Amino acid sequence: MALGQVARTLGRVAGVTAGAAIATDAARRLHASSRWGVRARLGAAGDLPEWVLPTDVLASYAEAEEHREAADDLGLPMVLDEVNAWAAMGALAALLRLVDDGTHRSQVVDLGGRWSPLSRWCRALGFAVSREVPHERGSVDLLARLHPAGAVADDVDAVLELAGVVLRPGGVVVVTVPVGDADAEGAMGRADLRALEARADGWGLRLVGDLDGEVGRRLTAAVRGARDDEQERTDGSAYALARLTLRRR
Repeated sequence: MALGQVARTLGRVAGVTAGAAIATDAARRLHASSRWGVRARLGAAGDLPEWVLPTDVLASYAEAEEHREAADDLGLPMVLDEVNAWAAMGALAALLRLVDDGTHRSQVVDLGGRWSPLSRWCRALGFAVSREVPHERGSVDLLARLHPAGAVADDVDAVLELAGVVLRPGGVVVVTVPVGDADAEGAMGRADLRALEARADGWGLRLVGDLDGEVGRRLTAAVRGARDDEQERTDGSAYALARLTLRRR
């Protein structure tokens, strides 16, 4: 599936459009926040709200808006699309809590678009960010492929296999995938996620979070709630969006 189709599909999941092209020029003007001001307000992992989780499921527009508001409160460069902000906030939490030692020297590879919120936020905090995958094995601390350029069921394995090669021990990969029933285009169900978790182990990756715990309950509730809501049942669209974070052993 082309990335443009993925963006449109995932945009329907949360009831908003991707809006990346519309946001670009406005974001460029509005993201003039002082780098040092951002550093002063978001200096450590503890500055992030506890409810921002590396692995999570997005089931409602309100949850996405809550994450965007949290980013604004922290003084991060403005993001106009709520779902983009939700995806990037979890990846930032993974970077600050699981990888970085407080020096902000971690190497980030962001496979999203040029104006990815994660890239802009990381650069504002002083991290080195690249959109190119390095040739060296074990040279990356965080690899991300996030909405609206996230993965789908057919290609998420390729992202994780790549992560198994380029991540340093202790590094993390963060990827968003659509989740839903079998008839949801490009989506993964709970059984698919369990199978993916098992395959990831072969690439030296372990899921941060528990599909048998809160993440699994949120996934089940998201799919059931959207299925019962006729307004969400558009042809071929997924029901919800999952953000998966896996750590390199």
